[in-house]
Amino acid sequence: MITQVVLLRGINVGGSHNVKMVDLAKLCAKTGATAVKTYIQSGNVVLGSKLAPAELEDAIETGIAKSHGFRPSVVVRTQAELAKIVSSTPYTIADGTKHVVYFGKAKLPAKVFSAFDLKPFAPEHFTVRGREMYLDLPEGQGRSKLVMALTKVKHDVPVTARNWNTVTKLLALATPAE
Repeated sequence: MITQVVLLRGINVGGSHNVKMVDLAKLCAKTGATAVKTYIQSGNVVLGSKLAPAELEDAIETGIAKSHGFRPSVVVRTQAELAKIVSSTPYTIADGTKHVVYFGKAKLPAKVFSAFDLKPFAPEHFTVRGREMYLDLPEGQGRSKLVMALTKVKHDVPVTARNWNTVTKLLALATPAE
């Protein structure tokens, strides 16, 4: 069993794609997962699984499609991958609500994002590293012009975002107590 963190995109925000966390936990258990723990209502699960991350993503996406009639993107990271993501942040974090990580289902297209002009968005900034994009948003997400602009960037990689507080809480849930 490998401890993995499951992140669903676009559920329980805005009404039509709702999944109760108790139902999500049961669905994860049906994949053979153990020690299933959900965190807040936005589709975060920590579990143990013998499935490879891509297999687990597909199993959960398919299960939700069958039970709820829509297929959300699911992104999975192992506990070790999430620990590396946390330790590799390029930013100093004073307020976890103003730091966001976009988790890509695949490697983010560096060419697309390297051409993005950040000057109009200063002091907001982002850094792409593999499948993750780290955002530093000194004024927060709510009125961020950078976040709005990034949602319009055309690329074929499904992403889901979590603020730093959620990322570190999920890592704590995924890390065995010593």
